[in-house]
Amino acid sequence: MNGLKRSLLLAASMLARDWRAGELRLLAAVIVIAVASVSTVAFFAERMRLVLDSQANNLLGADMLVVSDRRLVPEFVEEAKRAGLSTL
Repeated sequence: MNGLKRSLLLAASMLARDWRAGELRLLAAVIVIAVASVSTVAFFAERMRLVLDSQANNLLGADMLVVSDRRLVPEFVEEAKRAGLSTL
């Protein structure tokens, strides 16, 4: 038990010395920056995944809508009705 206590005191004094030297502060700052960077990239990737999932129908061309400021050509409306599409 005496050896363990001496080892812990030595480890604590070496830790304090390295902290005062600035090495551990630099290491701690680098770890904080790395974690923040990874978190930011993961958050951005998750947001992109949500956007792509929400617009999957448009990307696949499944539910399309044609909008125009003029009336549709009658042939276009007839072809849409033949294909079983709804028109307004």
